Amino acid sequence: MTLAHSPLGPSSAERWINCPGSVSLTAGLPDTKSEYAAEGTVAHHLTEVMRRDGIAASSFLGQTIDEILVKQEMVDAVEMFVEHVEETPGFALIEVRTHFGEWVPEGFGTLDDARLAPGKATITDFKYGKGEQVFAENNSQLKVYALGVLAEWDWLYDFQNFVLCVHQPRLDHIDTWTISRADLLAWAASVVKPKAAEALSGKGKVCAGDWCQWCKIKATCRVRATWVFNSVVGDFESIEDAASRTPAEAATLSNSEIAVALTAIGNIKKWCAAIEAHAMSEIKHGHEVGDYKIVAGRSSRGWGLDAEEIAGIWTAKGLAVDD
Repeated sequence: MTLAHSPLGPSSAERWINCPGSVSLTAGLPDTKSEYAAEGTVAHHLTEVMRRDGIAASSFLGQTIDEILVKQEMVDAVEMFVEHVEETPGFALIEVRTHFGEWVPEGFGTLDDARLAPGKATITDFKYGKGEQVFAENNSQLKVYALGVLAEWDWLYDFQNFVLCVHQPRLDHIDTWTISRADLLAWAASVVKPKAAEALSGKGKVCAGDWCQWCKIKATCRVRATWVFNSVVGDFESIEDAASRTPAEAATLSNSEIAVALTAIGNIKKWCAAIEAHAMSEIKHGHEVGDYKIVAGRSSRGWGLDAEEIAGIWTAKGLAVDD
């Protein structure tokens, strides 16, 4: 399976809209694909063959596709997604590339599923991952897909509303949000078009935020590092406020201050994980990272159940005792 990606595609829209400078900074850098991303790619492939070719996802159970083993969990997720989208009437667009060059020069992207009906398009994005729940409201990726559908199919359907949906089967999560044609076009004119132009100019502003998680330089970006450090040791409170506190008050954080810290924890953890992974990769490739080095670890594994319990499980499934 091969996939083509636009530097200003829908899947990265939240990043390049909020951080236009990231486009030029990451241009030409190789893609690094995690095992989770590889699993998602295979799951998307199964949804396509199930919808387009009528081949049951269960027929791939136990097979290996692109070095990923198809497990029951993946089959279940794929079947849930397909069942959901096929409940929506309309002409089906299945893994179809759409173009939105009117707002983003040479912009294109491949949507997962869309159902087209007079006056309305329902666009559903399949999220196989379960690490982070995704929502449909003002979802930049889905709105850019909607622009592509509008650009290519409006002549036939005269769309007035776009129903945007995120489906995460492994989280049992389906979220839907509707945007009108007028609001979508206003967003495209005021946000998408100028941000795309800024990104392609090579002089785009670099801004850190939640969107950094999927950036190729998430571990080495100085702006992100500064943002993370400021969230920890930045303007937590002014010197005047600190001086006015009693010794008892100064010794411990108040609940309101704890709340401020909690909002930063997620991004701090993600940044720390990215830094560790990058440093590990650099050391493995023979590059010095200060005095850090990789040392051998030690792990031990054992059965979670005793032999009699394990035998009972397998014999209940029909396996002979001798086997």
